[in-house]
Amino acid sequence: MNDKDERRKAADHLFRGIMNNKKAEWWKEKGYVERYSLEEIEQALGNVFTVFDEDWLKHVLNVWVEKNGRGHYLIQELAIRGLLPLVILVEFGKDLEELRRLNKFDLLVKELRNPSKFIAVWLESEIAAHCLRNRYSVELYPKVRGKVPDLKISFDSEEVMVEIKEISPGEMEVRYYEVMDFLASIVMPNIPQGISVKVTANTMPNDSELTRLARAIVEYLQQQTKEKVASLKMGRLKALIEIKENKYTSFSLTPPEAIALNQLKRLGRSIKHEAKQIPSPYVGLVVLDAAIC
Repeated sequence: MNDKDERRKAADHLFRGIMNNKKAEWWKEKGYVERYSLEEIEQALGNVFTVFDEDWLKHVLNVWVEKNGRGHYLIQELAIRGLLPLVILVEFGKDLEELRRLNKFDLLVKELRNPSKFIAVWLESEIAAHCLRNRYSVELYPKVRGKVPDLKISFDSEEVMVEIKEISPGEMEVRYYEVMDFLASIVMPNIPQGISVKVTANTMPNDSELTRLARAIVEYLQQQTKEKVASLKMGRLKALIEIKENKYTSFSLTPPEAIALNQLKRLGRSIKHEAKQIPSPYVGLVVLDAAIC
């Protein structure tokens, strides 16, 4: 079975699961109606299911299968049951209820349905709905002096233009999470109870260095269990291992300075880019939603 067939199988499974969840109305169970009233739940979920309907679900899953593109975040919340997804969906549905009376709500819906834009537009929805609840005036995608910021919020005779952007991890950040996950999978089973291990590296190891580093940490743990510090050098890679007694058993990898500097530069470029949509001389606010994975 090739990759596309695997994605098709997964997409069919997700579609059936989401449809079954909706039909089962699991949110009517006792534990959930204690968190919200049934009327509150059904009204909010009705708003969500109206925007993210069956046709949308079929389309977005098919695009994912055919193009192997980005999946839509909301699908995972629709596919599972529990208090956390219920809170996410109900609060989102409440926001949609507030926003549906605004001009250009249809454009907001179009953006929300787009997998590559959803996270930023979701935050946009939360901010706009919060402002409406506090009796501020909100305008979606206002055209002001040839610019189109995401929101215009008016309060106390002031007008603030808001631009929102999702920042996904760059290549260096993705590599850091891969290294962190690999080391944790090898090291955590070997950490004694009540011991924390912190590793600081001068650079991200390649695959060969990574395997050797994991092995070295485990070997050191087998020799030492109390507050100790060790330095390792493997060619270009230098790592500091710190072992301490702690209430909780844990493992952490401190990102190299280069990753932090790289992320700051990316954030700076994003702020400058988004700020171009703030028309002069209006007060502007740029909001960056930084994803971690």
